[in-house]
Amino acid sequence: DAADWENRARVSVNLSTVQFMHGDIVRLVQEALINSGLSPHRLEIEITESVIIGDQVRAFHILRQIKALGVTIAIDDFGTGYSSLAYLRKLPIDILKIDKAFVADLPADADSGVIIETILGMARTLKLRAVAEGVENEAQARFLSNLGIDEIQGFWFARPIAAENCVALLDGKAARGAVLRSVGP
Repeated sequence: DAADWENRARVSVNLSTVQFMHGDIVRLVQEALINSGLSPHRLEIEITESVIIGDQVRAFHILRQIKALGVTIAIDDFGTGYSSLAYLRKLPIDILKIDKAFVADLPADADSGVIIETILGMARTLKLRAVAEGVENEAQARFLSNLGIDEIQGFWFARPIAAENCVALLDGKAARGAVLRSVGP
């Protein structure tokens, strides 16, 4: 039950272009919040850059309505799409999720590091949080932590687990090996 996670974590939901653009997604989000008992600030809607490209006016309108509900909005797989940076500054978003393609070869790949630093700078300027996806080892986690990334996601912290096991993980009662790791400088 989403309400059980209320003070422990955000619930992220990835939306496809079809889900986002074809249907009453705002109404569905409202109903999901009511039915689950989850506070809007604990829900994160993730969309890719490609969702916005097709019908930008409609996409902006939908995003503004979702944002007005108090829901967090993230651009997923950022850096792999073709969105215009001019539009990025106008979007009602909160988070840029840096695609794992840029994380995969860290820290050895200097070009990926420069791209991530650039995205971080852009995120800070736009007052957005930056999240790195696909972190699979300590070297990547440390590199990103040293850059000042806001959040890190990936298998290095935990493999996907069933919802019923997630609460135990968040409460620190999970079995050895499934514990969230901290990253220090």
